[in-house]
Amino acid sequence: MPQEKLLGEVAIDIAEEDMEVLVERPPGKKAEKKRERKRKSMKGKDGEINIALTKMTEDKATSMEERRQCVLKAERERAVTFELKKKKFEVKMMLLDLSNLNAMQQEYFGAIQLKILEEWRSHSGDTSTFPSTPYGGV
Repeated sequence: MPQEKLLGEVAIDIAEEDMEVLVERPPGKKAEKKRERKRKSMKGKDGEINIALTKMTEDKATSMEERRQCVLKAERERAVTFELKKKKFEVKMMLLDLSNLNAMQQEYFGAIQLKILEEWRSHSGDTSTFPSTPYGGV
């Protein structure tokens, strides 16, 4: 009986040791799991960061395109305004009565009128000496 008791005690001791092994984790296992959870959460955050970065890049490209369109529109508006002012000036010069001016003023404003007329002819393709109305009725 002492052998049986001895065998039983040994079996119990072995079982207790096995239980302790199952209950105890190797050192660093908890830290390893923590690192793994952190890495997985960073993967999710990387995806969020990439999405946010893509959206920011798209927003920047959109705003740059809008800015470019605004600049082009402003340029066109300035060109139209300039052309209107130029035509207004040219009409005023063409309607100027040179008979009341002295010789030097007549020569100066006559040259301006001639230049306006030549420019008008080159744009309109007209070869007559005088158009019925400069700028087609403007």
